[in-house]
Amino acid sequence: MAEGDEQCEGEEEGEGERGEQGKADGDRRRCGVLVLREVWLGHSYSVGPSGVFRPVCGPKLRLNPVFGAVMPKHPWAAIPAQRSSAAVLNVKVTAILAALVVAALSGVLALFVALTSDGGEVTDPGPGPRVLALARLVAEDFVDGRPTTAAVATGVDATFGRGEEPTAPLWSERTVALYGTETSSYSGRTYHRVTFQIQGDGRLLLLAVPVFDTSEGPVLASAPSLAPYHGSGTAPSPLNYLDLPTGDDQVPAPVRSVVERWAQAYVSDDGAALKELAGDGGDGVYGGLGGFELAGVQVAAAVPFTTVDDEPALVVSTGLLVSPTGANGFQAETTLDLLVEQADTQLPRVTAWGPAGSATDPTPIRPGQNRLPAP
Repeated sequence: MAEGDEQCEGEEEGEGERGEQGKADGDRRRCGVLVLREVWLGHSYSVGPSGVFRPVCGPKLRLNPVFGAVMPKHPWAAIPAQRSSAAVLNVKVTAILAALVVAALSGVLALFVALTSDGGEVTDPGPGPRVLALARLVAEDFVDGRPTTAAVATGVDATFGRGEEPTAPLWSERTVALYGTETSSYSGRTYHRVTFQIQGDGRLLLLAVPVFDTSEGPVLASAPSLAPYHGSGTAPSPLNYLDLPTGDDQVPAPVRSVVERWAQAYVSDDGAALKELAGDGGDGVYGGLGGFELAGVQVAAAVPFTTVDDEPALVVSTGLLVSPTGANGFQAETTLDLLVEQADTQLPRVTAWGPAGSATDPTPIRPGQNRLPAP
C-alpha cells in the first residue's frame, strides 16, 4: 500500500473518532492533499499529489483511461452502497422540476407563435359569393337610375335619394366590372368594400359598395361612393386571352366548327351531342343550359394548354349570344372557356368547359370535369 494511502486510511480511522466535528471540517487539508467535498454517484473524494482521485468515504475511485471520467475501482458495482444525501436529492428534484417548467413554457410559447403567425400568407378569405352578388346588384341599380332591390341596413335609402320612380340611367350603354375588394370591421361588425369600374360615354369611374355581413345575410351598409378613376383611363382588357403573348385569334377552322356545334348543343341542352363532341364513350352523361336559344357564336382566341395528362390542347374563349325560349326581348352574351383536345387534327374534341379565365385558374380546367354520373 502506498504511503499516501496508509495516511489516508489512518485519517479515516481518526475521522471516525472525531465524529461530527471531523465531518464539519471536511474542507481542511489532510494527508497532504486538499479534500474536495464533491459528490459523484454519492461519493466524496480527494485529489492526491499524484493526481489520483481518492475517496474520503466509500470505494476508492480511479480515472477511466479512455474517457477520463472518475470511475469506481470496482466497475461492476453499478450502484454505490452509499446513498445520496437529502441535500443532493433536493438539488436533483429541483433541477428536474425546473426542466419541466422550462419545457412547459416553451410549448406554450411555440403554440402562441403558431397561432399568431400568418406565415406570410393572407388568411382573410374576403367576401363570399353572396356579398359579391349583392354588391353587383347595387352597383347596376345605382348606375341604371332605379331603386335597388337588395337588402339594406336600417336607415339606408334604397332609392339613393331619387324617390321610388326610376330616373334616366347614368349612361345609355355601360359596363360594370369588379375592380377589387377590401375587408374591415366597424363597431364589431365585418364589412366589405366592393369596388367596381363603371365605364360609359368615354369615361371610367369607380363605384365602391360597402356591404355588412350579418347572420341573416349581406346588406348594403350605406350609399355607394362614386369616385374618378386615376389609372390609365381605360378599362382592363377583357378576359379573352387576346392580350397574352400566346393568345391567337387565328383559330383553326376545324376547331371553330366543333366549337359552333358544341355551342348549339350546350344552349339547347342536348346531352347526347355534348357527349359525342367530347369523345366520351363511358357511362357518364352531360347537360347544357336549356331553356335558351342561340343567337350567335363568337370565338375570340385560343391559348395553347397542357392538360393534367400532359396532353397538348387549346383553351378557346367563346362568346355565346343567347335569348330565352319564347320572345320576351331579353338577349345577353355569356362567355365560356372550352378545352379542345386534338386541336391539330380534323376531328378535335371539346372535353371540358368552364367560366372565363379557366385556363389561368389555380385549379385549371381538366378533361371530363363536366361529366355527370349516370342516373
